[in-house]
Amino acid sequence: MREKREKYHHALKALAIRQKKIHIVGQPHLKIEGTLVYLDVEGLPDRDFYYLIGVRIKTHQSVVERSFWASDAEGDKGNLD
Repeated sequence: MREKREKYHHALKALAIRQKKIHIVGQPHLKIEGTLVYLDVEGLPDRDFYYLIGVRIKTHQSVVERSFWASDAEGDKGNLD
């Protein structure tokens, strides 16, 4: 890896600071082990109302997907369809 060192990108660092984001030069290689869990929550946080929660769990053997839907503000308190 020492031979393939990237040069420092001052413009990219400035952009990252302005946007408050992390920018990666190149293709990151990640080794993820274990059970993958994806979570999606949709709602109106300013009203403290979350109408859809979706979860996807992937193991070596299977994929399980579940979604929980609230039709109204009362439904998000535990009476999910």
